[in-house]
Amino acid sequence: ASVISLDADGKPYFSAYDPNGIKAMDACIRFYNETCKDFISKSAATGAGHDGMARRFSTGEASMAAIYTGYIYGRDAIVAQELYDFGILSWPHGPDVEPGYTFGVIENIYSAVAIPITSPEPTYTAFLLNALYEPLEGYENRQTVQEYMTHNYFFDERDAKVFFDMYDNCIYNYYHWFGAGEIVNYIGFNSATEYSQKHLTALESSFENSAVAIIEAMVSMHGTYKGHD
Repeated sequence: ASVISLDADGKPYFSAYDPNGIKAMDACIRFYNETCKDFISKSAATGAGHDGMARRFSTGEASMAAIYTGYIYGRDAIVAQELYDFGILSWPHGPDVEPGYTFGVIENIYSAVAIPITSPEPTYTAFLLNALYEPLEGYENRQTVQEYMTHNYFFDERDAKVFFDMYDNCIYNYYHWFGAGEIVNYIGFNSATEYSQKHLTALESSFENSAVAIIEAMVSMHGTYKGHD
């Protein structure tokens, strides 16, 4: 299931609450509140959201946590900074998914570099951006980057493989604060059916007004909308 799908005509629509979506969210609720309820860190238990979940895991208060990958590497690498031995698994899936299937969800970024439409010399800015984002010497290809992260962030090369498999198979999700935050942040604490009945009209409207233009721009630029071919 996915928050966003394309219909037969290639038009994006809000699909989180189609039958597959309801089934997937109900499975997540069982995972959070039944299967792993005694040892997974959950935001409702901490009152501190994902940051609190990551910290509880890194201090040993929980043996499992469902958190942003940004807590493993980069500026907010709480887990990698505090723990030597940890493992990464992609989100568990049910019997309807092919064995070994791995996916990730990427949302639009918090900040970006852009060329203003009013710029008098956009070409010069583009040259500068190209130079800034040139690969670092010694890390020009995927393999060298993965090896670096294996030895500097992860405990085992298998963790790096899972991480990059998620990266390679990311499904784009328009920023979850556009009105569907419950889906992403509190999926384990709501009835998917009840929530969809209560909020579906508002979510579909917000999606149509805010997300469709971005998705259509992606298709226009790249010829595809990854994860929905």
